[in-house]
Amino acid sequence: MKCLLCDHDPNTKIDTSVLKETYLLAYIISKLNTPITESKAYKIGLITETGNIIKNPETTDEKNCFSVIERYILNVKKLLGNKIDLLNNSLYLEKINKLPTTSDNYEAELNLRKELKISVKRFKEALDYATMKHLSTALVEKMILEEFKEM
Repeated sequence: MKCLLCDHDPNTKIDTSVLKETYLLAYIISKLNTPITESKAYKIGLITETGNIIKNPETTDEKNCFSVIERYILNVKKLLGNKIDLLNNSLYLEKINKLPTTSDNYEAELNLRKELKISVKRFKEALDYATMKHLSTALVEKMILEEFKEM
């Protein structure tokens, strides 16, 4: 039986490039949905509540809070403004309308959700470790991308 969302046949190998894109997209969408006032850059006084830069990061902690990807997401967020809500709602409705009402693989889905929670928790722990050891954000981002390339 093929997946209703992506038309994937479970008897064929999963294309890891799709999984990488999904992971990165989920990360970016979650960051776009996070209010500016909840960002670390705002909390430590690098940006205003509207996303304007107050000061450039100088310390390692400041640079980690306001990495290249964080700046990029902030710029996209400012460009989109309230359109982010419309985008998220349309993406959600598009996906939810394709979901089956019943699932033959319910147990498999529960197991996958459990494994994903563990993976995300481990990923967050790795990021916390990198922060604690004061590894640069650029290095961490490079390492993450290298790991995805090796999948």
